[in-house]
Amino acid sequence: MTKSDLTRLAKQHAGRVPAELAGEALKALYRKRSKYGNRKVTLDGISFDSQSEAERYLELKMMQAAGQISELRVHVRIPLIGQNDMPIFYDSGRQAVYEADFVYLPAGSIRYVVEDRKGMDTPASKLKRAIVQSMYKREVLVTRATGRQARGRKG
Repeated sequence: MTKSDLTRLAKQHAGRVPAELAGEALKALYRKRSKYGNRKVTLDGISFDSQSEAERYLELKMMQAAGQISELRVHVRIPLIGQNDMPIFYDSGRQAVYEADFVYLPAGSIRYVVEDRKGMDTPASKLKRAIVQSMYKREVLVTRATGRQARGRKG
């Protein structure tokens, strides 16, 4: 059912259903489902793209409280730089960035860990991660939730 179909139905039933109820019903019907089935979660006022990412945030907060890590940061935007130290831009003119899910400093270390929580690793995320790894000459740690079945093709 398309948005125009829903709008037509709302007009047909105008007057028979309270306007605010009809509007909420339309929103519920037309709410776009996430491409990979994840649900956004808000925790400590921070919006996470998935339940798994929010759970990892809690794990890292506990590690920080225990002194295993420090300087925990969430959703750190790293501008992507190409050849000759020139920024990479999209066709729209907007600068390309890699958004790391978490950045933190392990206890006793002087090098920050850049971590990305993944359920589904897309070609775009692999490319951005490769650019960041090339720029900073370091790995980006990719973590996945344990005990969850991976989605995708069998075989």
